[in-house]
Amino acid sequence: MSESTIRAALRRAAESWPDAPFLAYVEEDGGLTASRAQLLERSQRVAAGLQDLGVESGDRVASTLENGPEILEVFIASALLGAIWVPTSTELPAPAVAQLLSETSPRVWVVATAYEAIANDALRSGGESARVVLVGPSTGSGALGYTDLAGSGSDLRESSLDKASPASIQYTSGTTGRSKGIVMPNGQMLAMGRTAQLAMSYGVDDVLYGCLPLYHGNAFFQQFLPAFEAGSRVSFAKRFSASRFWKDVHDTEATRLSLLGSMIPILWNRPEGPYDSAHRASIALVIPRHPQYQDRFDARFHVASTELYGLTDAGPVIGVPPGTTSPAGSCGQLVSWWDAELVDEQDRPVAAGRPGELILRPREKFITQLGYWQQPEATVSAWRNLWFHTGDLLRVDADGWYYFVDRNKDAIRRFGENVSAYEVEVALTSHDEVVDAAAYGVESDLAEQEVMAAVVLKAERRPNIEQDLIAHCSRLLPYFAVPRYLEFLDALPLTATAKVQKSDLRQRGVTPTAWDRGPTGKKRGQAWQ
Repeated sequence: MSESTIRAALRRAAESWPDAPFLAYVEEDGGLTASRAQLLERSQRVAAGLQDLGVESGDRVASTLENGPEILEVFIASALLGAIWVPTSTELPAPAVAQLLSETSPRVWVVATAYEAIANDALRSGGESARVVLVGPSTGSGALGYTDLAGSGSDLRESSLDKASPASIQYTSGTTGRSKGIVMPNGQMLAMGRTAQLAMSYGVDDVLYGCLPLYHGNAFFQQFLPAFEAGSRVSFAKRFSASRFWKDVHDTEATRLSLLGSMIPILWNRPEGPYDSAHRASIALVIPRHPQYQDRFDARFHVASTELYGLTDAGPVIGVPPGTTSPAGSCGQLVSWWDAELVDEQDRPVAAGRPGELILRPREKFITQLGYWQQPEATVSAWRNLWFHTGDLLRVDADGWYYFVDRNKDAIRRFGENVSAYEVEVALTSHDEVVDAAAYGVESDLAEQEVMAAVVLKAERRPNIEQDLIAHCSRLLPYFAVPRYLEFLDALPLTATAKVQKSDLRQRGVTPTAWDRGPTGKKRGQAWQ
């Protein structure tokens, strides 16, 4: 019986299409290209270099990299050795990275030179001794360069693996507490790619275009993995650019697209351009679809949109079957290798058509997480009564079509990212002048939400306190979690049991007295306009 692992799947695909163009990077100079065999051969040399640094099966290998050949080579190299890949967002500040390093204790950390300062700060505060490998021009720091790592000629010593073997630790952004590291076995990662293939029907004549980061589940599991196995080609841009998006789709000859829901109004509100419909793309996976724009978007840009529902903890579990049209507002039907129920707070099934928390149970072994890294209590809580609790409210109709209702957990959805209200509150209350704070989501023009926070100060509100709080949060939080709105209150509204009554705050929304720092759609180094 063939090995059910990432490395075996990649090798089978490389043998099936060894020389066919597979991977391209969209850059001003034309980018880089590689076949599956070339990517695998390069990754084998990186694996040998990691092995020379002492990496063995079960060791962690972290990466902080933008889209480019290195991030995929590090992943494949880790899979070849049986090591556990730990991708980190390039937007995380040093304290968050330090926490991640402290928990996972990677033996090697591959970092782009643009983030070397953050890496050094994280290593000092985290107290970890990961061997840093730098990608990019030499900085004179003495750290090992990636080109030297990839130049090893050593023979690989590969350990025995199966679908239950851990392959990656992917961190959530945190919903009701600190971020959790999801331990993904080989079987889960393969199943996530298989679900994307089920929804998108990738084939050897397809070209996928992506502009989301490969450390993010969308680009990695919805595009890279299924494209590799299906014989398709894939082109990645370093980042999303609204002004260049449709030209890139045209130039790469893309037939399949993957977008976040927040990208839809951004692209829609661009002036009409010559490439809006002058392309080969026919299907766009949009997560989530935007009911206000989607039909008009599809008509203007000549694509048919489809959708998946999922979460990093379990993967995509609901989707629109190929060749079918979903009812308005539906995110799809349940994938056949999962069982699902909608339940109330006591895990009792809700009546038909009523919203309930989606709970899941896999029908196949090892197609879901092994638990949360070093957080057994969180693992037990999520899997109570032998079902995985998503924390999301959905409803289902008589024909099995599911409809997303709301997030039961205290999370805010912004620019395609889940923002932990808890972590925003921790950042705000760590400021010397703040007594208490509550973070919550309010309506946004960009399809999801904006972050708003009610703040109680120790003393009277002084001039420029707003700018100081934003600067303070920017040092501690990723860009998408920094509040846009601040409301200053004498006290937070509390329930009878002394819990913050966020429903009252959400109902108040953006009041005339709220401070607004203005639209914040632009990410560092990212062209949104």
